[in-house]
Amino acid sequence: LVQMTGYSLEDGAQISGAHLTYPPDAEIGAAERQAMLENKLDVFQVEKRYVHKDSHIFWVRITSSVVRDVDGKPKYIVAMTENIDERKRKSEELQESEARFRSMFDNAAVGVAVMTLDRHITQINQKASRMTGYTEEEIGQINPSMLALEEDRYIDRDLFPELVEGKRDQYTVE
Repeated sequence: LVQMTGYSLEDGAQISGAHLTYPPDAEIGAAERQAMLENKLDVFQVEKRYVHKDSHIFWVRITSSVVRDVDGKPKYIVAMTENIDERKRKSEELQESEARFRSMFDNAAVGVAVMTLDRHITQINQKASRMTGYTEEEIGQINPSMLALEEDRYIDRDLFPELVEGKRDQYTVE
């Protein structure tokens, strides 16, 4: 915790978790802690933000458990604090990336489909739905080759396996 927060061991002994908690997160875990003290809960885990000594904010996961005396009364609480800032940051980046992809997919000026390696369509955008006349649910039941004219159905017969095998990054057929 000392290394995580930037405080010295001496300073750390004088500082509570409440002091380290980012103010908007102050109530996170309060109800669970109270439930522990009322013998309704033995362990709980929360994620919240802490403020480092140098004022930057970072995410932690706190796992708390109560140690009880022989009568079952709370004697003390043991808390393990884990820095999860990197994981949280990567999760947020992934969500942003997924949102960008979803926006490009949904708003593309061309028909776009997502297909499994065994050539089953799992998603299409609105443009592809309008072009084919099929809904996303309907098109998932169709062999994509059947959407082409009969003479064009196997135009990509050699290209698709090369894509799957990693011999090419992409291909386009018209």
